[in-house]
Amino acid sequence: MTNRNLTPKRRAFIDEYLVDRNGKQAAIRAGYSPNAAEQTASVLLRNHKVSSAIEAQISERSLRTRVDADRTLTELARIGFSDVRKLFTHDGKLKKLHELDADTAGAVASVKVVTRSLGDGEVEYVHEIKMWDKNTALDKIAKHLGLLSEKLILRGQVENPLTALIMSVQGTALQPVPTHLIEHDDEDDE
Repeated sequence: MTNRNLTPKRRAFIDEYLVDRNGKQAAIRAGYSPNAAEQTASVLLRNHKVSSAIEAQISERSLRTRVDADRTLTELARIGFSDVRKLFTHDGKLKKLHELDADTAGAVASVKVVTRSLGDGEVEYVHEIKMWDKNTALDKIAKHLGLLSEKLILRGQVENPLTALIMSVQGTALQPVPTHLIEHDDEDDE
């Protein structure tokens, strides 16, 4: 699908939407009324021609830039599974940047070298290495793999989802109570 089949305003919306994927702001930047921008964006994004054109441009961009889900996950894995020990030699000295393997180098966010004068003409170099946040990377990987869910998903007995929930909670002392009434023996009360 080419964008030529769309009105200039819709083409502008598509271009603006691809900037930040914010439908409301894209509608405003494309010249639609700010008062109805959110509703307009919703209608446009559900329009088959518009959504197809957006998908086509995303695919073209992915091919052109060689950025896809696999490459993105690879980079997240470099960060999430990085090991700070790989920054050092076996005797505890910091490796030079060219000595780092691709995975370790990909996990480094920044390198700062501070030069300090020790007196007597001696200079000391202090290296500060900042790594990308492992927790953020692992969280994104886990969400992608479906390991984390924003929703509570109950599995098990359809008839009694509460029982399934209780059974799925590990380490709990709670046990499901039978659904029938337990007869009370009045003789124990005397």
